[in-house]
Amino acid sequence: MNAEQHLSRNVISPSETTTVSITLKGGEAPCASPIDVVLSIDSSGSMTTSDPHDLRKSAAREFVSGLDLSMDRVGVVSWNTSAVSWPLTNNLRDIESSIESIGADGYTSLDTGLESAIDLLSESSGSKVIVLLTDGISTDGGHYTPPGIPGSPVDEARAKGIMVFTIALGPDADARNLTEIAHSTGGEFYSAPDASALAGIYQRIRSSITGIAARDVIVSYVLPSSLSVNLSPYTGTQPVASLRKEGDLTVLTWQIGTVLANQSRTLSFDVSSPDPGTFVLGTAPDTAVSYTECDNTRSAVAIPPATLRVSPPGSFSLEGSGIGGSNASVVQNISVLSVSKEVLPNGNAPCPDCPRLRITLDTPERSCNADILFAIDKSGSMRDRDSSGRANFEIMQDALYEMLNAAASTPELRNARIAIVSWDDLNVTDDYDRITTLDPQWLTIGDPRIAATIQEYNERTCKETDLTFYEAGLQKAMRIMHSRINSQADDPLSCDSRRFIIFITCRSEFKGISKSSVLYTIPRNSTLIRGGFEGIFPFYIGTDLNGYPLELKDLTEIAMYGDPLQRGTAAPESLTAGNLLSTVLERMGGCAQGPWVNNVTLTETLYPYLRYTGADPVPSAVTHNRDGSTTLRWNIGTLNTGERWSATIDTSVQMKLPVDVAERRSGFGGNISSSTPYSRVDFDWPALSCAAPRRQHYELPLAEGRMWITCGAPCKTSAVAEQTQQSREASETPEAPAGKRTQPGFEVLLGVLSLMAIYLYTRRS
Repeated sequence: MNAEQHLSRNVISPSETTTVSITLKGGEAPCASPIDVVLSIDSSGSMTTSDPHDLRKSAAREFVSGLDLSMDRVGVVSWNTSAVSWPLTNNLRDIESSIESIGADGYTSLDTGLESAIDLLSESSGSKVIVLLTDGISTDGGHYTPPGIPGSPVDEARAKGIMVFTIALGPDADARNLTEIAHSTGGEFYSAPDASALAGIYQRIRSSITGIAARDVIVSYVLPSSLSVNLSPYTGTQPVASLRKEGDLTVLTWQIGTVLANQSRTLSFDVSSPDPGTFVLGTAPDTAVSYTECDNTRSAVAIPPATLRVSPPGSFSLEGSGIGGSNASVVQNISVLSVSKEVLPNGNAPCPDCPRLRITLDTPERSCNADILFAIDKSGSMRDRDSSGRANFEIMQDALYEMLNAAASTPELRNARIAIVSWDDLNVTDDYDRITTLDPQWLTIGDPRIAATIQEYNERTCKETDLTFYEAGLQKAMRIMHSRINSQADDPLSCDSRRFIIFITCRSEFKGISKSSVLYTIPRNSTLIRGGFEGIFPFYIGTDLNGYPLELKDLTEIAMYGDPLQRGTAAPESLTAGNLLSTVLERMGGCAQGPWVNNVTLTETLYPYLRYTGADPVPSAVTHNRDGSTTLRWNIGTLNTGERWSATIDTSVQMKLPVDVAERRSGFGGNISSSTPYSRVDFDWPALSCAAPRRQHYELPLAEGRMWITCGAPCKTSAVAEQTQQSREASETPEAPAGKRTQPGFEVLLGVLSLMAIYLYTRRS
């Protein structure tokens, strides 16, 4: 864990506030510790409409399949205004049975779903997680008790260190309260437009909870009691803080719960002072973050202090600092593209206090993910033995064991998922066909269930009477891969998956491929090709296919069809661990790189009182609008994964302020024409290899930038402001006698009016 502190403004006047932000970040390596998860799933009657095909159940089963049930446990709660609970267990069959038992009847009560899930975790000693799914709001006898109210289950979850992830299914779900629940307990809120998006969301939640870096995180923060603290602007967007007075100190405490590896959590509050002075915020040693480490020991890390100066009123000076709106960055949920904006002094003469804007675009880091489906022949020929007496299925088992062991320690494949399907002929009534499935589990490399499935191949399952129908294996494998791709179509991070079908067979009682084969009926621009599908790679057991021309011909056709990018001459290979691993790794090259968003343009419009003086990089176009504003546009093009793009904009303050008090008081006109472009980022997504392209063009409005104009001692008018005013006086006012001011009291009036800037002069963005 580490912690940082940031003040939005280090210098304020007694009438102003500064925002204190404390940012926590988990370490790089997650804990390899047990996780207890409760799947709290809405079973109200509306689910028959919002999820008629029970996709929430299949998504929950897929979620469970990716956990390590050798140490993790799962409980299930089915709830409406009452609840049915199944206790924590690591028995996969019991978990899947409880998920399947979830119905759809009654009304919605969020408290019921939360309280029942918390009860299941009451005796848990490891990391505690609730995944709460609902499609409605608490009505018709249902209840929700928000945090801070006695009896709130949200407060109880936070006090017990339970992290709650919430999912709002459909447009009628209670997004506001679900967001509050998640943020108050250290979890995340997800919105699913329809049930088809649930599989991807559950996958992202699983990736989060298996990456826990610290538990039972508590933040303590100490500052002088003479300062006023305002927590209310951030209620509902972060955990609720307790506040107590201890002598001349104020102590704030947050119960954070769990923090994930590489996760950043920010706590914010506003501070002001009625009196001038210099104050230390976050005094040591009591300002710190305490937490439980992976080995269950208690540790703490200090939060560096910050200094706030509250200056007495004086004449005008510009503090070119600020924030990028209520949040420092805006994230587009579909593509995970983020845009942040800062306002800071540029430090350049002749106007060192003039504000400089910095806009930064970030694309997400992309890991190397792989989905590898092994489609394995279990026909009678798998019983045949070579000259050493080893059966073909034993040769297959040894090659797969060796390959998977090597892959588990290979960085490119550490996040790979493995599924297995068996095939022989077209007889679906085979009593010994228990290996065959059209709904296999996708398991992480190293999961013992993979080896157990491979071990099922033996003399009995490889029936001597079964023939080798390539068509049967191809149909099963491609249907499974289609299903895998479609289940992740709404998950932006599934775009980084490389998908392979490893087609394993041997030589013997062979049935060729007909012209009605799936190879000839599915076009190459199908969902497979769009879904990051690398190809079908046939491997045969043995060293020579020359004596089997029909098998060689058809396996070559499979290889050619299964190489959609036509990387080279496609041909079947002999089954060895080395050949398997090299085939996959060859196509995993550059898996964490490549384009993420395309046709990116940045539009930034400055309010009329800001004069554009330069930028780096230089904009593609600069437009001076009729309303006095200035629009800058950058044609950025393509951003790759994990890439950062940044632009800085230099400005000077150019305000034409009133200098007289009229009968009804003079005002400042800063209206922006409706035809003037607003500040935003335009881009195309998904990435080139992503599944199911849907809406491809997006607009992401930028967070509003704000600058403060403050008065302090000593005060001075900025050089540019003086020059601007002098030039206006020269051009707009008749020449006056020497030593006589044409606009008496300008500096004082300018200073007073400048204090209104935080209210009157917000810059569109």
